[in-house]
Amino acid sequence: MCQYLETIAILNGDPLHLPYHLHRVAGNSRVNIQNFITTLQLPKRDLLKLSIVYDSKNILSSKIVPYKTRNILSFKIIHNNDIDYSKKYANRSALEAMVTQKGDCDEILIIQNGLITDTSFSNIIFKKENDWVTPKTPLLKGTCRARLLEKGIIEPADIEISHLKQFSHFMLINAMLDFDETRAFPMVKETFKV
Repeated sequence: MCQYLETIAILNGDPLHLPYHLHRVAGNSRVNIQNFITTLQLPKRDLLKLSIVYDSKNILSSKIVPYKTRNILSFKIIHNNDIDYSKKYANRSALEAMVTQKGDCDEILIIQNGLITDTSFSNIIFKKENDWVTPKTPLLKGTCRARLLEKGIIEPADIEISHLKQFSHFMLINAMLDFDETRAFPMVKETFKV
């Protein structure tokens, strides 16, 4: 049976952006993660990462850990037209196999059918002048990405590797990494390596 993973940011004991997580889980399962979360003793402190593994009928496991950010400044470009991560599967072996190809880079940037998609753990957005764009065809339509699209903060676009020189900054986004312009990194020649 297919297992899924839902990752939710917990800040001062409160789950953040829960409706987006509930919507994604409802597309995979009958489990009620909102009820499950109310049974947890959520510590009232800084940012925590709640990971819930579930299948179509049951919650299988959960864990809460302090969230640690990683400093990611370089990406190895990896082409893979076959990977399917359209749902947030608990089995990440295909993504992890690609990460082993990153060499001396901090992370990978996955290209599918000539278009930029995602990193191994996040969606990515790019800044051009005052606008932020995100790949139109990500591997995973993340909850943060969905919220930013809904609010009009980012716009979808087909982005090829050759387009990267048009952008001034990039930012990684996911449930744990919310949109914050102070987290934007400048695009430099060494950022993306073929």
